[in-house]
Amino acid sequence: MKINEYIQEKIADQGRTKVWVSDRSGIKYKSLITKLRTDCFTAYDLLRISKILHIDLNELRDKLEEE
Repeated sequence: MKINEYIQEKIADQGRTKVWVSDRSGIKYKSLITKLRTDCFTAYDLLRISKILHIDLNELRDKLEEE
């Protein structure tokens, strides 16, 4: 599983929208969409997103290692 897939899955599971994530994380909506499409996140982006979506970074790491 890729990071963008995992984040989009978490957004859907929580019934959130990308606009909501953008507003709460401080990442501009257009930038968020680009990051989700290209799977290109900085560590700081991941920390901000994980904080608002309550993502356990260890769980994210484990999901990435499953590939």
